Amino acid sequence: MYMFDTNAFSALMKKHPKFQQRFDNEALKNMCISSLAWAEVRYGVRKNNSAKWLQISDKLVQGIRVMPFNQQVAETYAILRADIEKQGKNLSPLDMLIAACAVANDCVLVTNDQAFLQIEQLPVEDWTA
Repeated sequence: MYMFDTNAFSALMKKHPKFQQRFDNEALKNMCISSLAWAEVRYGVRKNNSAKWLQISDKLVQGIRVMPFNQQVAETYAILRADIEKQGKNLSPLDMLIAACAVANDCVLVTNDQAFLQIEQLPVEDWTA
């Protein structure tokens, strides 16, 4: 399953050509977004007070599962964060939570944020490249 990071969902909203091509070739049942990334998407839309982007995001999320933050994700977060800190690496707390949601749900994280590559247990794909 593919889990969209915030920037990936934004690329979908903006119809990035390479992203859109890959999206069109995948089944919706194989796509999801973490509730954390969805919150970031919604924050951006609300911050810009854009009815157009609100409507676009509402339409696009239909059929894509929004994965909850739950106990399993919380435990995965604790393990991943402790692990990368032992290695002297750092990732923002929100990005760590998104990564934990992807790992806990056995997803490939779709993002163009290279910072996620620090997490060895997290498969990452950039659909904009």
